[in-house]
Amino acid sequence: MNHISSSPIALEWFSLQGLRMGVKAEHREAFRKAVSEQRELGTGQMNERLEQLKQSGGTQKLTEEQKNALSEKYDPQNMTLEEYRSLLDDLCEYGILEEGDKVFVGGENLVPLALSGPMVQVSSYSGPVHPGLGRQGGNVIEWANYEASFRTMNVDTQKYEKTLRAVLFGRIGSVLEQL
Repeated sequence: MNHISSSPIALEWFSLQGLRMGVKAEHREAFRKAVSEQRELGTGQMNERLEQLKQSGGTQKLTEEQKNALSEKYDPQNMTLEEYRSLLDDLCEYGILEEGDKVFVGGENLVPLALSGPMVQVSSYSGPVHPGLGRQGGNVIEWANYEASFRTMNVDTQKYEKTLRAVLFGRIGSVLEQL
């Protein structure tokens, strides 16, 4: 499943002004419409994937063979970005993640345009702040635990719930703790 499909937004709609990029006046209405459509599509796809992950449970079980293969290949407390991306490929192969999940957990050189996402997120993580792999000295377990702690307000239930990114990082952390 592709979680966020390619956007109908055309590059020609933008003008580059120094370090800023703006939407050309003649394309503003089309841009607004495309963003609105992308928001609706993205919201539905992300919610569908989040529900699928919730139904499949939190702890991901690996076979002994998979554990051994991952343990031989990776040191979860000292990984480079290339090794981390390779780990994500292996987790997709084992069915822990889907290819479309990678964009949400830093496995691609893309930032998801999550127009449907919350404006504010809160975390219950009590350790030091770890905004990314590079700032933990390559410790993916710490990074996954930090990212898995985030919650956002669900306007329908009026409760804080895990974000899709948090659930995915929880799956990664669950796997790494088995090694």
